[in-house]
Amino acid sequence: MQFALGYIRIEDGLDGVYYISTLLSGDSNAMYLNQFYHVECELASDFGKGIPVAEQYLVSVISALLRDQRDTIEASVGTIEHLTAFLSSTNDTIRKFPALRSKKPSASLR
Repeated sequence: MQFALGYIRIEDGLDGVYYISTLLSGDSNAMYLNQFYHVECELASDFGKGIPVAEQYLVSVISALLRDQRDTIEASVGTIEHLTAFLSSTNDTIRKFPALRSKKPSASLR
Protein backbone atom coordinates (compact mmCIF):
# COMPACT_ATOMS: atom_id res chain seq x y z
CA MET A 1 0.00 0.00 0.00
CA GLN A 2 2.96 2.31 0.65
CA PHE A 3 3.66 2.98 -3.02
CA ALA A 4 -0.02 3.27 -3.92
CA LEU A 5 -0.47 6.19 -1.50
CA GLY A 6 2.20 8.26 -3.21
CA TYR A 7 0.74 7.53 -6.62
CA ILE A 8 -2.81 8.39 -5.49
CA ARG A 9 -1.66 11.66 -3.91
CA ILE A 10 0.28 12.79 -6.98
CA GLU A 11 -2.19 11.52 -9.60
CA ASP A 12 -5.22 13.08 -7.89
CA GLY A 13 -3.38 16.28 -6.86
CA LEU A 14 -4.14 15.79 -3.17
CA ASP A 15 -2.25 17.45 -0.30
CA GLY A 16 -2.26 14.17 1.59
CA VAL A 17 -3.67 10.67 1.77
CA TYR A 18 -3.65 8.05 4.51
CA TYR A 19 -4.93 4.65 5.48
CA ILE A 20 -5.41 2.66 8.67
CA SER A 21 -5.34 -1.11 8.39
CA THR A 22 -5.12 -4.21 10.53
CA LEU A 23 -1.92 -6.12 9.86
CA LEU A 24 -1.06 -9.66 10.78
CA SER A 25 2.35 -11.19 11.32
CA GLY A 26 3.31 -14.84 11.20
CA ASP A 27 5.41 -14.42 14.35
CA SER A 28 3.56 -15.51 17.44
CA ASN A 29 5.12 -15.38 20.88
CA ALA A 30 4.62 -13.54 24.15
CA MET A 31 7.09 -10.80 23.21
CA TYR A 32 5.68 -9.91 19.79
CA LEU A 33 2.31 -8.63 18.63
CA ASN A 34 1.03 -10.71 15.77
CA GLN A 35 -1.93 -8.42 15.06
CA PHE A 36 -1.82 -4.64 15.17
CA TYR A 37 -3.03 -1.52 13.45
CA HIS A 38 -0.82 0.24 10.95
CA VAL A 39 -1.21 3.88 9.93
CA GLU A 40 0.55 5.36 6.96
CA CYS A 41 0.25 8.67 5.18
CA GLU A 42 1.78 10.60 2.31
CA LEU A 43 1.92 14.39 2.61
CA ALA A 44 2.77 16.91 -0.07
CA SER A 45 5.23 18.89 2.00
CA ASP A 46 8.71 18.83 3.41
CA PHE A 47 9.74 16.74 6.39
CA GLY A 48 9.70 19.69 8.81
CA LYS A 49 6.04 20.37 8.08
CA GLY A 50 5.11 16.69 8.36
CA ILE A 51 6.52 16.24 11.86
CA PRO A 52 3.88 18.46 13.57
CA VAL A 53 1.15 16.51 11.75
CA ALA A 54 2.53 13.24 13.18
CA GLU A 55 2.90 14.76 16.64
CA GLN A 56 -0.68 16.02 16.65
CA TYR A 57 -1.83 12.60 15.48
CA LEU A 58 -0.18 10.99 18.53
CA VAL A 59 -1.82 13.52 20.85
CA SER A 60 -5.22 12.87 19.24
CA VAL A 61 -4.93 9.06 19.46
CA ILE A 62 -3.75 9.09 23.07
CA SER A 63 -6.49 11.57 24.04
CA ALA A 64 -9.13 9.37 22.40
CA LEU A 65 -7.76 6.23 24.08
CA LEU A 66 -7.89 7.91 27.48
CA ARG A 67 -11.40 9.18 26.81
CA ASP A 68 -12.80 5.88 25.53
CA GLN A 69 -10.61 3.12 27.02
CA ARG A 70 -9.24 4.57 30.26
CA ASP A 71 -10.48 1.72 32.48
CA THR A 72 -9.28 -1.00 30.10
CA ILE A 73 -5.82 0.54 29.83
CA GLU A 74 -5.53 0.96 33.59
CA ALA A 75 -6.69 -2.62 34.21
CA SER A 76 -4.24 -4.00 31.63
CA VAL A 77 -1.20 -1.85 32.36
CA GLY A 78 -1.80 -0.90 35.99
CA THR A 79 -1.52 2.84 35.43
CA ILE A 80 -2.28 5.58 32.94
CA GLU A 81 0.35 7.92 34.37
CA HIS A 82 2.63 7.55 31.35
CA LEU A 83 -0.19 8.65 29.04
CA THR A 84 -1.34 11.59 31.14
CA ALA A 85 2.29 12.70 31.60
CA PHE A 86 2.79 12.53 27.84
CA LEU A 87 -0.27 14.69 27.20
CA SER A 88 0.75 17.16 29.92
CA SER A 89 4.21 17.53 28.41
CA THR A 90 2.79 18.25 24.96
CA ASN A 91 0.49 20.98 26.33
CA ASP A 92 3.48 22.87 27.66
CA THR A 93 4.60 25.42 25.05
CA ILE A 94 8.20 25.28 26.29
CA ARG A 95 8.64 21.52 25.98
CA LYS A 96 8.22 19.78 22.66
CA PHE A 97 8.57 16.27 21.36
CA PRO A 98 12.14 15.00 21.55
CA ALA A 99 13.83 15.26 18.18
CA LEU A 100 16.93 13.79 16.60
CA ARG A 101 18.90 16.08 14.35
CA SER A 102 20.90 14.82 11.44
CA LYS A 103 23.29 16.35 8.98
CA LYS A 104 21.93 17.53 5.68
CA PRO A 105 22.04 14.78 3.08
CA SER A 106 24.99 14.83 0.75
CA ALA A 107 24.51 16.14 -2.77
CA SER A 108 24.43 12.58 -4.09
CA LEU A 109 21.32 11.82 -2.02
CA ARG A 110 19.32 14.85 -3.11
